[in-house]
Order: sequence, then C-alpha cells, then structure tokens
Amino acid sequence: MHGLLMADLSLTGSLNDPQLTLRSQLERVGAGTQAAGEVKLNFGYSKGDSNLSVVLSSSIGGQMQIQGGTKLDLSLPAIRQGITLRTAPVRATLRAQDFDISFLSGVVPEVRVISGTLIADADVSGTFGVPTLHGNLEWNTGRVAILGYGEYHHIHLLLNGDTQHVQIKELAVSSGNGNLRLNAQATRAGAGLTLNGLADLNQFPILSDGQLVATVTTHAQWDGEITHDLINIPRLSIPHAQIDLPEASPKPLQKLSRPDDIVVLKKGEPVDKQIARAKSTGRETSGFGGAGTATRTREIRITLDAPRNIWVKGSDLNVELGVAEGFHVSVAQQTTIFGDVRLLRGRVDVLGRRFDVQKDSDIRFVGPPTLPYLNVTAQYNNDREQVKVLVAVRGQGKDITIKPSSEPPLSESEIYTLIATGRRSLKQGSTATSSPSAQATSVVGSLAASELKKTLSSKLPLDVLSVEAGEQGGLTGTKFEAGRYFGDKIYIGYAGRLGADPYRGENSNAVRFEYQFTPRWEFDAEYGDARAGSADIVWAKDY
Repeated sequence: MHGLLMADLSLTGSLNDPQLTLRSQLERVGAGTQAAGEVKLNFGYSKGDSNLSVVLSSSIGGQMQIQGGTKLDLSLPAIRQGITLRTAPVRATLRAQDFDISFLSGVVPEVRVISGTLIADADVSGTFGVPTLHGNLEWNTGRVAILGYGEYHHIHLLLNGDTQHVQIKELAVSSGNGNLRLNAQATRAGAGLTLNGLADLNQFPILSDGQLVATVTTHAQWDGEITHDLINIPRLSIPHAQIDLPEASPKPLQKLSRPDDIVVLKKGEPVDKQIARAKSTGRETSGFGGAGTATRTREIRITLDAPRNIWVKGSDLNVELGVAEGFHVSVAQQTTIFGDVRLLRGRVDVLGRRFDVQKDSDIRFVGPPTLPYLNVTAQYNNDREQVKVLVAVRGQGKDITIKPSSEPPLSESEIYTLIATGRRSLKQGSTATSSPSAQATSVVGSLAASELKKTLSSKLPLDVLSVEAGEQGGLTGTKFEAGRYFGDKIYIGYAGRLGADPYRGENSNAVRFEYQFTPRWEFDAEYGDARAGSADIVWAKDY
C-alpha cells in the first residue's frame, strides 16, 4: 500500500475523561500498480460520544461518503473493565454513486484484487453486533481475488432494508465454470434478528491453499437467528448435493504462518507482549488492554438436515452420504463437529480393486474435525477365485486398524495376497518391505490406498509389492508386481496386468528376472503367457 498521508491529531483532557480529534487525508492511495484514490477521514471523541466522517474518492470515478458515530466509553476505567463493542449502538449514513473500488486492491494483503462499482443510499442503525439497514446498497460487476481461496467474478450484490427487515435480494457469484446464487432476509426480533434464506450452487469450486478441493452442486435452505453472542442456524436443509472431487488429490503444502509456540524477542523482550502473555497463560487477552480478560468470540452454530442424497463422486469413488439427526458444526475460537456421517451406499476403487461400502458404515465426529472415529466396512468380490472379502476399518486419527475376513474363510495372508494380486497365494519368501504407492486419483482414494498399502506391505511375505491403478480408472489396466530378492544380485518377481490384450503381445501374467553385475550394470529379462518377453543389458547412473 502506498500514498501520501497528512494528519493532525489532538488529544486533551485526562485518561478518565479524554477528548480526541483526528483530521487526516490520504492522497494517491493504492497498492502495487492499482489505480490511485483519495481518503479523507475525520474522527472526534468526547464524553463517550464518537463521530466519524469518511470520504473516499476514486481516480477512476465516483465517490463514497460515510458519516456516523456511536456511544462508547473509551476512558481508562472503562478500558480496564473491558469494552464490549458488539452491544454498542451505531448510527451511520452511506452514500455512493458509481464508486469504483479498484484502488482498494491489495490494501488488505489477503485480498489481492477487488473491483466493481458501488451504488448506495442507506442508513445503518442498531448495534455493531446486530445492525439494521434502511435503504439500498448495490455492488455491480464485482471481482475479488483472495489469497489461497481463488478468484470470484461477475459479482452482483443487491441489499435493501427498512426498520424491521434487511434483505439480500440477490448475491450472484461466478468462479471457474461454476456459479452461486443466494438470497436471504433478516427480520428484527427484540434485540436480535431472525434469518431465512436459500442458496443454489452449480459446480461451484471450493479451494484451499490455492488448490481445488471439490466442486459443489446443491440447493440449500436455512432458518436461524442472530444475537450479540451467537449466530445460530438450527436447520440447514440440504435435500440434495453432489460433491465432485478433482482428478488429482491436493498436494500437501508447508504452512508459512508462524507456529503458535514461537515468540519473537527484541533485546530480550517480546515484540508483541500481549500475544506472548496470551501464549504463556493459554488465554487470549482483550484487544483493548484489559489484562487477563478473555476475548469473546461470537459463536456460529449450524445444524445440518441432510439425511441422504449427498453424493461424493470422483474417478475412483461414488458414495452416498447422509448425516444423523443433530449433526452440527460450531465455529468460535476453534471449529468443532459433533454427530454421525452415515455411508449409505457406493463404491471406492483402491489399488485397482472395487470395494462396495456396507450400509452399517459411519464416521463419528466428537470435536476436532480432523479426528473422527471411523467405522467403515467394505466388500471386495473376486469372481475368479469365488471369494468375498470384507475389510473393516476402525479407529480414530492415525490410530487406525484394518481387519479382513472372507467367505469362504481364508488366512489373513491369503486375503491380503488376493487383494494385492487377484490370486490366493504366491511363493512365500522373506519379510515384506515398503513399496511404491499406487497412483490414486482423488484425496479419498489416496488416503485409502496409502493405508491399505501399508497393511499389505506388513502382512505379505514379499520384498517388493507394487500396485498401480489403470489410467482409465476401475480395474482395467491395473498393474501389479510381487517379488523377492535372493542375495544382493538376483531378483525374481511376478508381474500381472488386468485387461491385457494377448494379440498385441501384452502379458496378463509374466515372470521377471534381474541380475546385477555391478552397481551400474545389470541384466533384465521378462517372459509371459502371451509368449512375449524381452532381455536387456542395462547401464544406469544415479545423480
């Protein structure tokens, strides 16, 4: 952010009865190469009465004026007791005509781009926590780019209100190939507001850390209320939703924010003493300097009504979900989730095998969203061997167990061999070691493949176990290899490929042999049931 600041500040009186006057002007304000604008701000405080006047002028066009104030005691005794801004009365007028807000891009670092024009003729009253709007506010041809959460364009927001109602007549947003439309209404009820509204999302992208997590298509309707301490949605009804996962699972990225347990010092003293005190005591302190006073965060509580018809789809899964009655999310200083997510039906392809989810499966949340209890059972049918395998996944967080069973009964080693290779048995050898993970296509498939691969590697008597899903998804094209090393120079393995075409010389089953002469020279050979094979002398060098 850049510009030229001119200001005059006057502070008189005493700490018990301060009087403050601020007159300031910021010219040629902008961020980066964005167009410049001008901001004039005047503020006055006396006897608990605050008055504010702001005039914003854009060099591209238009002007916006804000005038208002509040009754709020800012004396030292009041600050020591703790100031509650949320219940303070507010009065303001907002006037704008074709005001271009492009010059504000980058003023807030997380908002890289903001543009569009504002038209406003409105009065605001009530309290900071529960304000009311009388008049109209419209944002046209809007665009916003938020760091880590993508870009949103063709934004149109139309707000109007009177003494009893505030209505979002339309909020339209486009992003990527998707769009969102929302309308809602708030009605004053005593010291709070009642809410109702509905939203339609069509292939609307959800991003995190700049990566696509899913696209959502749904119709949702809600009722609720707003008070000074709580935004409560006791019923968010979702009769249908489709959540499409991307073709590739998001990559794990290192967090760039400072860890919570690090305190920066300057000459042996914390740079931010307030944050340091909060970390040492385990409490956040009031932003107004009240020592030891906990910051009050307004809670958001949402209860879902979505018993069925919530589909999560990807190239390697298609599962219907539903949430149990009373399932709710709470957002305050931390986010918590309570309730059961039921897996009603569907399939997941893991390591090239199709697993059908059983109806009694569920995921139970009891607090932190990253630590649910898993109780999932899936069935894999091998028609060639006439075996039905049930895999039960139980546990919480990283403490997960995978327990298999089968009909007809097989040993645990036979079951895992069947899952890995499609056959009941392989030649027994030495203890299994880790092998390359399969190429999973979605975040769900990646997690499932990783856990199953760990279990297979620890259970099967092999040195090498590799399963790679086909490029087209499902079982077609799936490749797998299992083998054993004999000494340091000889490797003998079995390689299989589902859907191989013998007329094109593709082996469904093949034997591999490797002999290493030196660290750089080796002999490789392969021959299979399609009477196809190869023999090679290989020279390799690692860098």
